[in-house]
Amino acid sequence: MNENKVDSTAAGQADMLPVTLSNDMGGSISFEGRLLSENSFFDQDSGMLTRQKLYLTKDGDQAYHIVSTVGDAKEKRAYLLRREGKNCIIFNGSSRMVLNTVDLLLVVKGLCGIKNADQARQFLEPLEDLVEPAANE
Repeated sequence: MNENKVDSTAAGQADMLPVTLSNDMGGSISFEGRLLSENSFFDQDSGMLTRQKLYLTKDGDQAYHIVSTVGDAKEKRAYLLRREGKNCIIFNGSSRMVLNTVDLLLVVKGLCGIKNADQARQFLEPLEDLVEPAANE
């Protein structure tokens, strides 16, 4: 198995079902997988309700689906994320973007407002298994 992918074998494999994520920002994304996590939050200032779902695909990739609604307006976005060596490939159903994993994590760190070494350590510690293989390749 590719060491950069999440293990989708054993007990989780039995839960794999066909999934199609609709996407207003690209094409629909279809795969066989299972739901890993979901959450919702409401922004009182804008009146926006956002639902996020994270899936694990049969191939060990991750799929991310975001649905935002304000009143009757609804926007759907979907992304398939795959690790290949030191790169993260992001596909929205029509366009593909390849980013260096270390650079991508630094951007996320900046967007999250992480400024000091302690915060950076807490942020990156759970991700070490992703960062170290990518940095050493």
